[in-house]
Amino acid sequence: MLQHSGQFSTVRMASVLQVSRSGYHRWAKGRHEPNLRAQKQLMRDQLILDAFQRSKSRSGARRIQKDLEDDGYPCCLKTIRASMKRQNLVPNVTVTCPN
Repeated sequence: MLQHSGQFSTVRMASVLQVSRSGYHRWAKGRHEPNLRAQKQLMRDQLILDAFQRSKSRSGARRIQKDLEDDGYPCCLKTIRASMKRQNLVPNVTVTCPN
């Protein structure tokens, strides 16, 4: 629709494509910048990535939660786990045998 907006009216294109005009305008307006929720998520993901890299990829979600709280960014454990999963952040765990 966006490519043909100069050739056809929005009303005609919306009826042919069976979409609402308000939905089209909402989509056209919002495609340039992420909404507030997405911006906060990007910022939180970056903070979690930074904390993970500072720990040399050793910290799990609980330790990252404590590190973020110490830095003044309290965050829910469930949110941190979801962010780590989204970013494919898996801590390196070294297991030593007592023998």
